[in-house]
Amino acid sequence: MLVLKWCDGTYLEDQDKFRMSGIFRDVYLLKRPESVVFDYFTTTELRGGHATVRVRANYLGAPVATRITISDAAGTEVAFAQLEPAEDDADYPYRAELSIGDPHLWTAEDPYLYTMRLETEREVITDRVGLREIRADGVVVKVNEQPIKLRGINRHDSDPVTGPVIGLEQLLTDLRMMKQHNFNAIRSSHYPNSPYFYQLCDELGFYVMAEADNESHGTQSQYLADSTFENQVRHWNEPIADNPDFLPATLDRTQACVQVQKNRPSVVFWSPGNECSYGITFEDSLRWMKEFDPGRLTVYESSFYDDGKRDYDYTHIDIYSRMYPALTEVWEYLGKNPDKPFMLLEYCHAMGNGPGDFEDYLEVIDAEPAMCGGFVWEWCDHGIYKGDAEEVDRSTTTAAITARTCMMATSASMASCTRTGARTRASSSSRTCTVLCA
Repeated sequence: MLVLKWCDGTYLEDQDKFRMSGIFRDVYLLKRPESVVFDYFTTTELRGGHATVRVRANYLGAPVATRITISDAAGTEVAFAQLEPAEDDADYPYRAELSIGDPHLWTAEDPYLYTMRLETEREVITDRVGLREIRADGVVVKVNEQPIKLRGINRHDSDPVTGPVIGLEQLLTDLRMMKQHNFNAIRSSHYPNSPYFYQLCDELGFYVMAEADNESHGTQSQYLADSTFENQVRHWNEPIADNPDFLPATLDRTQACVQVQKNRPSVVFWSPGNECSYGITFEDSLRWMKEFDPGRLTVYESSFYDDGKRDYDYTHIDIYSRMYPALTEVWEYLGKNPDKPFMLLEYCHAMGNGPGDFEDYLEVIDAEPAMCGGFVWEWCDHGIYKGDAEEVDRSTTTAAITARTCMMATSASMASCTRTGARTRASSSSRTCTVLCA
């Protein structure tokens, strides 16, 4: 295995975080039979008190007889079918449809999951299925035909000792804290997370924005005779975002994000990247996203930055989103009879400091149907323990580390919290709380 510290892809990974080298995720070898189900794509449709689960699949090697069963949370089988040839689908030439009567639907508040098994003679694949639909009904975002409001948080993989290496228990601690403090949505800023992150979001109940590993932020800061921000915007997309040479790389990162997370019911939004400006590479990637998976909504905030050189295609972006807009800008958008919901993709910057203006923003979010909510920046401060490479005994980590700042919420408002472990001390007057190691 070859691990590169710097490569041409580095220009597409300019996220605002500490840059570290190494292998941060699990690497494993999987031995499978010669002929197996190679890939499958599960979608759901809700109509007339029934749910239809469609499973499209392809094989590696020769096709093998495949029986699909779906069981409820009590283990009772509620539907079954066989994969059959589907001649009209080049990507997934085999298909099955399973009908579930009186379905128990999935939402962030009630994350009910069914168990799906794909059984062949020599292998069984087990997955979980959540029955839900999401769509934009004009300017209103609806899940299962009910309007939703996103009480969201941006989240990086970050720990003061392990850096970007986040284990299962660390992740569970974060997600449980988010749930306890009334967050219902997470943006995977700004790259795909470990597979078990999305599986836990399915189980615990979060609406997830899955974002591709693509941020060419640095191309904004070019050496220009006119260094004003307005002129930087006019040239931001030239090196990468509107450069045809980067079409394959941009699409590859978009497809990698979508293909891996496409079967997770918690994933309801796709984002092809962050802070890259806009151009042909994102027009192409967003078009592919909507063609491949029309059942989810797309978001891309950097489409806001228009260089004025031509008319760009925004038709494959479902949500209008902004970062840190003044309330005057929000009201201006709402006053123009918009045709897309408004999302605060990042707002109330809270890394290291207590944020302000939550009440003002939440009043608008709750009052205006076109406001689908937002994602606070962000869950934790990116500080590194002592700033050196000192050996740390992991057995004492939970008691000895932390200095980690996170964001939490109460049902009526949100509060800035500094996390250092497990005992909670709260101040009702300041609405802040400190979690101490135990």
